Amino acid sequence: MQKTLGDIVKGLLPEAAKKRLQNLPPDMEWAAPFLYGTKIFPPRGVPVMLSNSEKDFLYDLASSVDEGAILEIGCHSGGSTYFLARGAHRHQKTVYSIDPFLLERERQVLEDDGSGYFHQSQICRKPSKAAVAQTLAAYGIDNAVLIEGFSEEIAPTWKIPLGMLWIDGNHAHAAEDFYAFQRHLLPGAIVAFHDTQYGIYPHGRKDVTTAVNEILGNGYIQPGSVAIVDSITAFRANINSRHCIN
Repeated sequence: MQKTLGDIVKGLLPEAAKKRLQNLPPDMEWAAPFLYGTKIFPPRGVPVMLSNSEKDFLYDLASSVDEGAILEIGCHSGGSTYFLARGAHRHQKTVYSIDPFLLERERQVLEDDGSGYFHQSQICRKPSKAAVAQTLAAYGIDNAVLIEGFSEEIAPTWKIPLGMLWIDGNHAHAAEDFYAFQRHLLPGAIVAFHDTQYGIYPHGRKDVTTAVNEILGNGYIQPGSVAIVDSITAFRANINSRHCIN
């Protein structure tokens, strides 16, 4: 396997130095690409089911939001929340993250997204809301609000205008999550889905890919705004009264 520059640099450092580098402050993040292949330092010990390119893309998307809040559906251990929140700091935006966490775990298991054992194992490994909040705080995240609950139950009372909607919850509900919150999207807001590109990218899901293709085909996007990085498909929303579902 060919070594990256980061691999070479890390190989030259003693273990104590590597540990210190893992805790460098934001103003030292010029070193992150050399050490990890990403723009910012990933949180240690937090499962992040994103490729390095997806981490950077998510960070860049959140960094571009200058109006409205960022809503994440599907937090799990807080990995993607971390990258969203770090990017959102650029314009002092807040990231709201909806996840059931440990709420009604039996219901979560029964609401299988089609991945069977993998889905069940992810539910069983979920941390509590308090544990995720503690982890994010330990990494200096102060602009993330965790909301414990199911997205379909929270959507009817949601009031906050959105500059970005990131959907990475139950794969079987990807389309429903979009339609439930699309009325709160500001003109030109970013919408991004994880686990798309079924048949093209190894981790792409058929149900999510189908949902995204349906949404793209229904005119919810600004022309020419679609961007794809690995299994993330993002676009800018073209939301108007014709599209809003009451």
